[in-house]
Amino acid sequence: MKTFINGISIFRILSAFALLPLVFFQLWGAALILFLLAAASDYLDGVLARRFHATSKLGGVLDHMGDKMLMTIAMIITMLAVQTPLVIVMVSIAICRDLYVSGLREFMGSQKMDLPVDKGGKIKTVAQMISLMIFFLFFYLYMNDLLIDWHGIILDSALATLAIATLMTAWSAARYTLSAMKKIKK
Repeated sequence: MKTFINGISIFRILSAFALLPLVFFQLWGAALILFLLAAASDYLDGVLARRFHATSKLGGVLDHMGDKMLMTIAMIITMLAVQTPLVIVMVSIAICRDLYVSGLREFMGSQKMDLPVDKGGKIKTVAQMISLMIFFLFFYLYMNDLLIDWHGIILDSALATLAIATLMTAWSAARYTLSAMKKIKK
């Protein structure tokens, strides 16, 4: 079962890289479907690992890498497709937060202290996934001249959810920092 669950995380890693040629060839519908499947796999591998008591260090690392690769590549794609200062800032905040928390975890590990996954981090990831799904839907509809009257509403919804995700990103980074500081002071 561990091998199967790890395979789900590996699927997410491969999906992240598969988004690039799909977007390059303007296959936004396929990119949207792949992103939806990869995002759902994040939930699935966690549920299966807990349900079947099939957690492992390798599984944890693969899950973490899959999440970060999928989200980072999807955010960079979005940033390049939209190219507005606001989106560039929000995506930069998200990527920098992930690098910061990864570095913080590495430091804590070097001090023989753990920094468990924070509930705020999970909420942040879900908010980012929803935002990116809406962006990918917008790109698909826009490139195929579908729902032309709705383009503005869909884009505004994507921007609003990205703004919410960005606030949650900052909140999550603060929670990780406070948790680390409490452990360091002990």
